[in-house]
Amino acid sequence: RAGVVLDVALTRATVSEMADRPGPGLVITNPPYGIRVGERTALRSLYAALGHALQDHRPDWRLAMLVNDRLLQGQVGVSMEEVLRTTNGGVDVRLVASGR
Repeated sequence: RAGVVLDVALTRATVSEMADRPGPGLVITNPPYGIRVGERTALRSLYAALGHALQDHRPDWRLAMLVNDRLLQGQVGVSMEEVLRTTNGGVDVRLVASGR
């Protein structure tokens, strides 16, 4: 109804599958939060890989993500501002977005 079907491409992919693509865009993600004991350490690599993939393959794209942990968010290496606070499955989360 909005008339944007030819202007939007939705793709579901892993971070490692992110290929170079020209033009503007937005990556939206809801990564694991690391709430279980011991998960946080393992997830640091995932968050860092997301940041590296963006910088390597889509440096001009914006990023929006749901996060629960500021330290994990920091692993992305992209400056982001809080847009919204909400809950997801009973977990307090923040929607943060880059300003690129």
